[in-house]
Formats: sequence, C-alpha cells, structure tokens
Amino acid sequence: MSDQPPPPGQYPSSEFTVPRPFQIAKRIPGDLPFVVRPSKGRTALVQGGAMAVGLLPLLCCVGIGLTADTGAGDSSAILLVFLLPLLFLVPLFVFVWLMAVLGGPTLAADQHGLWIRARKMPVKAIWLPWESIARIYTRRWMLDRAVCVQPHDPSAGAGTGVWAAMDQGMAQALLGSKFNASSTLGDKREPEILAALAHFSRGRTYIG
Repeated sequence: MSDQPPPPGQYPSSEFTVPRPFQIAKRIPGDLPFVVRPSKGRTALVQGGAMAVGLLPLLCCVGIGLTADTGAGDSSAILLVFLLPLLFLVPLFVFVWLMAVLGGPTLAADQHGLWIRARKMPVKAIWLPWESIARIYTRRWMLDRAVCVQPHDPSAGAGTGVWAAMDQGMAQALLGSKFNASSTLGDKREPEILAALAHFSRGRTYIG
C-alpha cells in the first residue's frame, strides 16, 4: 500500500463511513512539511531518570548495608545484589532507547492529514485524513506529555496486530486516545506541534 495520502477532498467529513480511508505503513514518512522526530538526548535523559528512580530504593538498601558493621564477605554479597539488576537493566535501557530513537518520526503532517504511530515498538504507523479526526489535545502522564489524536471512528487502527492492540489499549486507558506522540521526547515542543497541526488542519478538526 502506498504511503502517499489520497488527494484532498476525496474523503469529505459528510461521507466519512466504513470502509475507512486509513493507511498503514511500517514507519512515518520523513518528507512531509512538518515532522516530529525522537530527540536522542531527551529520550535518554527521561528514560535514564526513570530507571534511576526505580533503582533508588535498592541503592539506599545497598548504602545502608555497606555502612553497617559487616564483614568483607557480607559487603561483597551486598554489592553483588546491586550489580546483578544492573546487568539486566542496562542492556534493557539501551534496547528501549534504540527502539525509540531508531523507529523514525513519531508524527508528521501536511494539508491532507497526519501520520502518527499506531504501535510504538516495533513501529507501525497510521495515516488519518483531517476530516477523520474528531479532536487533537495534549495530556500528561508521569514524566511525559503527549499530543493525542482521537479519530471519529473508534475502529481506526484495528487489525494491525496483537502488539498494536495492546499498545493502543494501554494508551486509551492512560491518555484517552489510542494514538499519541510525545512532545517531551520529541525534537519539537508542544506549542510548535499544536500550531503546525492547527495550520495544516485549517479548522477541519478540533484542537484543544
């Protein structure tokens, strides 16, 4: 299936019914007028911070154990307890970071519609014409702030695989929309993203 959207006007909102004009691709095209890509530095900072927070209780226990009156054997055992999780978490961190930054753009838009990820890892992207989008809004969850895209048709993105269904279900529960792109981890900030989407949609979808 071609990654290029249909010509404008082919899917007016008054005729938007199933079958859907959605397009699915392995990644978001990077040659559209507006493209949001993952920021390698911000992604590493946020993911690394989350991992450090998760390790903080273990680090405190190790520190208390090392400062207590223990023998050399006990100290070695305490250090081993701390190092073993790191042997698992560090490769996991590198893998998740690589999947995030090497998966291509997270959002792209032009005058016809927008591309957004339908599945984060491995990436699967969906194209939505502006007339098919009911609302675009932002929402925060923990350290991240996401730009959420809510289509008129709740079945948009269906049939894209089990992993995509799990990803979309989690996003729906946490953010209220199956499709979202991070403005915290992207190379463009939230105001710039919303301004660009408002410019290209030209009133065809509600933003806010």
